[in-house]
Amino acid sequence: MIITLAEKGSYYSGPSGDFSIPAYTVQAVDTTGAGDTFIGGFLSQYGRGDVADALDYATAASGIAVAHVGGQPSIPDAAAVTAFLKGAH
Repeated sequence: MIITLAEKGSYYSGPSGDFSIPAYTVQAVDTTGAGDTFIGGFLSQYGRGDVADALDYATAASGIAVAHVGGQPSIPDAAAVTAFLKGAH
């Protein structure tokens, strides 16, 4: 189970345990499509390794999305998420 908590991040409970993933600090301007971006980001990484890493990737993707206007135009590609994560860690 994954529960998204907006600026508070997300909560996971499942075979990998129970834990929270904090949100990244961004200036949100439009939350349209944030949930879709989160799920898409998570599913793009799920099965590639650690579930926490997939959730962190999803959190970064949705953070990028809410910092831009528009649902579809704000969805980042993999290169943008990777660059964001490198700058955040």
